[in-house]
Amino acid sequence: NKGKSLDFSKDGNYLIAAGYPLMVWYCNNWSDKNPKIITDSIFIGKRLQIFDFIRFCHNSNAFGLGSRKKGGILIYDLDRRSIVKRFNLKCNALAFSPDDKYLAGAGLLGKIRRWNLNSNLQFVTRYSITEKRWIDSYIAVEISKNGELFAGGNQNRKINIFNINNGKTHLIIKGHSAKVNTLA
Repeated sequence: NKGKSLDFSKDGNYLIAAGYPLMVWYCNNWSDKNPKIITDSIFIGKRLQIFDFIRFCHNSNAFGLGSRKKGGILIYDLDRRSIVKRFNLKCNALAFSPDDKYLAGAGLLGKIRRWNLNSNLQFVTRYSITEKRWIDSYIAVEISKNGELFAGGNQNRKINIFNINNGKTHLIIKGHSAKVNTLA
């Protein structure tokens, strides 16, 4: 497994590793050192999908998966053992709001997209930052613990912080020594 991203479920019983193939383990007590493999692949149509990143929802046993090259974000529900939502977006990272109401995807060509998951996945807004003809490609996204702000880290060594309700720029943090790969 060429894992690119790991995450535990809120209750700590599930561990998922994105990569090829996708692996999901379940263990009620990790000290017994015998986790059960729940699934080792998720098929889209007739082909195996390769995922670059994953993120568990905060309040359920569902998780989001995404791919940079193939495009698309899926939300997979472990309790139902099925894909429950799909988005057509090539992106680099994703984040759920603390109440699981919003999903943010760090996209290519300077876009961060945000969806309201309670309203039939309607596209809510996108955020694009341009500076001197350079379009930042966001490679990291995170939503604040209070759900009011979200941040995007980019290749232009900046972190842009936005208001989640109106999409307006709250703050731009400059001066990172390299591209911003991860936010927490």
